[in-house]
Amino acid sequence: VQGKAGACEREAKEFFGVKHALAVSSGTAALVVALRALGVGPGDEVIVPAVTFIACAGAVVACNAIPVFCDVDESLNMDPAALVRCITPRTKVIMVVHLQGASADMDRIMAIARRHNLKVIEDSAQSFGAAYKGRYVGTMGDIGTFSLQINKTITAGEGGLVITDDENLYQRAVIAHDQGNIGDAEGHVVVNPDCPGFYGENYRMSDLTGAVALAQIRKVKDIIDKMRKNARKI
Repeated sequence: VQGKAGACEREAKEFFGVKHALAVSSGTAALVVALRALGVGPGDEVIVPAVTFIACAGAVVACNAIPVFCDVDESLNMDPAALVRCITPRTKVIMVVHLQGASADMDRIMAIARRHNLKVIEDSAQSFGAAYKGRYVGTMGDIGTFSLQINKTITAGEGGLVITDDENLYQRAVIAHDQGNIGDAEGHVVVNPDCPGFYGENYRMSDLTGAVALAQIRKVKDIIDKMRKNARKI
């Protein structure tokens, strides 16, 4: 993608140290795109924390899947002990939510996910720049999502990001966010023969939004430093 939205993707990719970043129209759009990239559909179960924003469950329902609510621990994030009890033969994805800048216990959650052959979405909408044992949240699961809505760490007024190291998931995310299309390096739409029957909708980020998001990403470390100083005072 060219233009400011494309520049936003490139700098987000560099910031997080991942292979792929995709700019989308909202944090909710990022969740829907991530779920569709993972192949979530009718009858699938997606485990979400019982304490989170409604968009987490709503995105699952938008994919005609079933949200299963998991208890949280003292951090208000998904409780790994409760997570095990939520898994059924219909479970396809675990949606971890890093709430209000606090990371979930990713070592335990990822171990459970791998043991049960489940995919993990890290919803980091409220935690852009937060880290777990030296790694940015959003980079440890199969795919990460972020919100750039007005109340978030950085904002473009509205907007979102999807990040991943998985080439196939990235290509599927592109298809899901742009009417089933995929672009080449110059931004031209090309046919993708690898995902027959896989449709997409319009969750593209506009260049106007991309311009604001790009400026915000460039100063996010300063913003986070100020937030941490204020948190320590409180």
